[in-house]
Amino acid sequence: MKENCKRKYQNLTMSKFTNYKYMSKIERKKLNVLTKGHTVSIGSTHLLAITPNNTCKSLVVYGSKLGSNIGYKFNSNHLNDLYLTSFIKQVLVGLLLGDANIRQPGKNGNPQIQYNQGFIHLNYILHIFLILSPIVTHLPSLVQQKDLSVYLHLHTRCLACLRPLYNLFVFEGGSKKKTK
Repeated sequence: MKENCKRKYQNLTMSKFTNYKYMSKIERKKLNVLTKGHTVSIGSTHLLAITPNNTCKSLVVYGSKLGSNIGYKFNSNHLNDLYLTSFIKQVLVGLLLGDANIRQPGKNGNPQIQYNQGFIHLNYILHIFLILSPIVTHLPSLVQQKDLSVYLHLHTRCLACLRPLYNLFVFEGGSKKKTK
């Protein structure tokens, strides 16, 4: 059974196509390959239905392989359905105990976590970005200050699932709680 899974994967990855430009429209449609810059709205019927995988029975650890939500626009119902895995919660608590901050953009809005690091720590912030990619909106931004120094800025979406962390770290007045 494992060999069958490997063969199917190799057939997809070892195909003659290295770039979508060399594929015909029919081949792209058959493989659900979109052209560069093309986005598909949620609930779209343009993609083929995904057939169930009845041959590979591999187990996946809960919370892993979540994928990225970068570039997707969600309505408030979808954003309220997003959740934090225990690992992502642990990473966020560690960041909040360190250099990150949590804020609530509006009075009734959902919280958002911001994290800044110097450019010298590019590898670290990219590692954090990969862990948090299910809940961030875009890649880390490079920001230049008035004194021409640069830093990297990363922030999450405004999510309801961040409310417990906001309540844990922020007083009613909006100031950060002191850790002992």
